[in-house]
Amino acid sequence: MDNGLYLRKNLNTVHRIIRVFIGVVLIGWSAISLANSWWIAIISALGGIQIFEGLISY
Repeated sequence: MDNGLYLRKNLNTVHRIIRVFIGVVLIGWSAISLANSWWIAIISALGGIQIFEGLISY
């Protein structure tokens, strides 16, 4: 798996915790802003992706 085309795993538990924390912050920020626009949906999706990647280690 030395090829650059493969996804890299998170390096350790600290990286996983940071990803989950960033995801929670992004989703929380979009929920608190109470704005109805397309960029809020994108921020929420990015937060969800970060949480998912933190949980599965990618």
